[in-house]
Amino acid sequence: MNFLHQQSWYCQDVAAIESVEGSSGQVVGFSEKSPDKSTLNEDAAGVFVFDDAMILAIADGIGGANCGDRASKAIIDSLSVRLSNTDSSEGLRTGILDAIESSNQEILDWGVGAGATVVVGLFTEDSIRVFHVGDAEGLMCSNRGTVKYSTLAHSPVAMAVEIGVLNERDAMHHEDRNLVTNHVGMQGMRIEIGPKVKMQPHDTFLLGSDGLFDNLMVSEIVELIRRGSLKEKANSVLASTRKRMQGQNTNLPTKPDDLTVLIFKKHCKAEASG
Repeated sequence: MNFLHQQSWYCQDVAAIESVEGSSGQVVGFSEKSPDKSTLNEDAAGVFVFDDAMILAIADGIGGANCGDRASKAIIDSLSVRLSNTDSSEGLRTGILDAIESSNQEILDWGVGAGATVVVGLFTEDSIRVFHVGDAEGLMCSNRGTVKYSTLAHSPVAMAVEIGVLNERDAMHHEDRNLVTNHVGMQGMRIEIGPKVKMQPHDTFLLGSDGLFDNLMVSEIVELIRRGSLKEKANSVLASTRKRMQGQNTNLPTKPDDLTVLIFKKHCKAEASG
């Protein structure tokens, strides 16, 4: 397995939808800062391309903490260092875990109270596996709109939804929806490793910072990404989230925030060989 190239997003002000191609599939992505702040976009992202695998990652600096942009960049940089020296599928998994663990210690060593959440998607052997810490999230759906996989954010509100105490709409209006119980840059950080999920040719895989999931419900996101080209999906997600952040309809959730999204589709065998 050979590392080929990477695309990174750091501190971007306004979204420009970019595409990253690999022999395994295609990713489109964008990142932009919150519409209601003048400080830096604290999200960072990276796509790492190998000859027979792709890795997508989003890190989201914790709002209100020191050096959030620096913390998210440290995670993506750590992934870059470890993954560029990997030569096997098992090495990719190990590299992801080592990168998150080492950036956790690095951020703790700064001693300034910085932190970030992170979600990583590893595509290899026609399957997706997700690694995450905090409330940056991932999901995969079919073109029929069936959710085939989704992460559970490490937060009290997400857990309340999972056990049926809150519904998704009420949770998005909840005053504590920004609280997380697990993040990079804390003692006792834990990395949740998801199962390998088989990806079919018409499935779409998405990663997003909480700027997406705090404004659009999962059902809304799925409806936006289940059909169309990757660029059309990205444009729809961007436009819908921007509109929601404007808060024109008080009955719908709105939380201006930094927004970063990566959307992936695998190549069919005929596309890859052609």
